[in-house]
Order: sequence, then C-alpha cells, then structure tokens
Amino acid sequence: MKPETFLTPEKIRDLTLPVWRAFPQVKFAYLYGSLARGDNWIYSDVDIAVYLFPEKPMHLLDLRAALARALKRDDIDLLIMNHTNNIILLEAIIREGVLLFERDPDLRQQFESETLHQAIDFREQRKQIMGL
Repeated sequence: MKPETFLTPEKIRDLTLPVWRAFPQVKFAYLYGSLARGDNWIYSDVDIAVYLFPEKPMHLLDLRAALARALKRDDIDLLIMNHTNNIILLEAIIREGVLLFERDPDLRQQFESETLHQAIDFREQRKQIMGL
C-alpha cells in the first residue's frame, strides 16, 4: 500500500475509530512516536500502542490488518501495552503520545498511574545502583 502522505493525529483518530469499535478487546489506544510528536516525514511509520483484554494472538493479527486497511498503509508498528516490560517506553507513550480511543477510562487511568509510579521507582532504583 502506498503511504498516506499527510497523516495527522486527528486524521488517524478519525480513520481508526471504526476499527476500535469493531474490536471490543481494545480498551484504549495511543498514537506515539514521530507522528504523535509532529516531527514525522514521508517515510515515518505509524506507531500505535493498545491495551488488549482479553489478549489473543489472532486479535493482534486481525487488528493490525484492520488498521492497515483503515489507514491505507502497511507500515503499522503495533505495541501491546499490557504485554510490554519496557517501562521507559510505556512512560513515553503515556506522557508524549496521543490518546486515540478509550473504551474504559478507569482502566486507562489505573494503568497510567501504575506505569508512571513504576517508572519513578525504576529511576530511583537505577540511581541507587549507580551510586548517584
């Protein structure tokens, strides 16, 4: 598929809304990376992070295919937030990303709060280990 040359977070939100509605296991979704920051260029991929429950492998494949069709491009980088151990990446997604969709605001807020607290704890532990 030929990439859409001018995608904004708002356009991505609008184009993906039918996808989120069709996948009830997606509880919330973020756009992150260069498109969310606004420093993208023609070869930038589309970085999307989702919280899935229940998480099943086929859901991921079907979801990625549906997003590719909705955005008319196949350079979609899909991250499952509740299956990622990279706390620093999750913190960046929460702080700098653009919320595309939420089905469960309470779950999102709880996940964000826990993740940000874990990131703070991680940084403090790292400082102690490094003797800073």
